[in-house]
Amino acid sequence: MDTQQARHEFSRILEVADIPAAGLTCSIAANADEKLLVAARLGLPVIHELSANISAEGWPGDGLRLRGAVEADIEQICVVTLVSFREVRKIDFERCFLPDLTGRTDETEVVIDPISEDEPDVIENGQIDIGELVVETLALALDPYPRIPDAEFAPPESDEITDRSSPFAVLTDLKRSE
Repeated sequence: MDTQQARHEFSRILEVADIPAAGLTCSIAANADEKLLVAARLGLPVIHELSANISAEGWPGDGLRLRGAVEADIEQICVVTLVSFREVRKIDFERCFLPDLTGRTDETEVVIDPISEDEPDVIENGQIDIGELVVETLALALDPYPRIPDAEFAPPESDEITDRSSPFAVLTDLKRSE
């Protein structure tokens, strides 16, 4: 893996040509700076840990199938209480990649699984950024409305509301004063 070609906040470049025929297994983890940048990108207060275990194997059509699990220890803000809470997530994933076939003149047959929900991603310049894959997997798994378990909305009591008059009552008072 080549980490010198950083493209994203958490970038780990996997050279497809370096993957042996038997496949490859690797583990990656974000450092402190990367966790800060990814947290900012995803709108999270803090990412305490972000790592993944990934296995790569060949896939029909000169492709590659990546499987693994992302492990994230994150903090989110509860939409009900506005209190920060910590959550540990383990997210399994599977992504398939194919070489970029645009502009090729040979008749290469590409097999795409008709049952799969997603189309294969493109291998760009013989590389896959598995760090970005980890960030994307985490982003897709985040709850857009995170809640602390058992959090319930409590409407304000009637004595907390001082003015129950209609907003149009103010306009009526203004019109009377003219």
